[in-house]
Amino acid sequence: MATTITMGTSPKVLIVEDDDFIREILCIMLLALGVTTIHFASNGRHALRLIGDQALPFDLCLCDIFMPEMDGIEFVDHLSTQSYNGDIILISGGDPGMLDIAKLIAQGNGLNVLATLTKPLTLIALTQALLSATAQSPYLTTVYPYNTRQISVRSY
Repeated sequence: MATTITMGTSPKVLIVEDDDFIREILCIMLLALGVTTIHFASNGRHALRLIGDQALPFDLCLCDIFMPEMDGIEFVDHLSTQSYNGDIILISGGDPGMLDIAKLIAQGNGLNVLATLTKPLTLIALTQALLSATAQSPYLTTVYPYNTRQISVRSY
């Protein structure tokens, strides 16, 4: 089931994660960074349906690579057929080598991977990913005008 939080104008972010707790943590972190339009999907199949149903495209997709029904690797493989032009951050609590494989597949399909992050996630790591030198999306400079020393970080 897909869920949406919208509290104003901001980039549209899709969190694709099967773990409720991790989805909540990501949501808290994104809200702390000023992102207020957040959609959720519990696996790749739900996410692809949600992407196909949106009139306006997502700017950023945060995607776990180990999920039921359709994992993140298969999901990023399908994203290029959906004409997805947003940024991607891949996440895993498992083998970092699988993150590298997912990144190669995504990049091979012409997708813009900002970063790969390992769990447990931190606000600093997420912020650095969003501020990465490879980030080309203009929304990153308007929504994330922070440097990491200016952010008040709490453990989650």
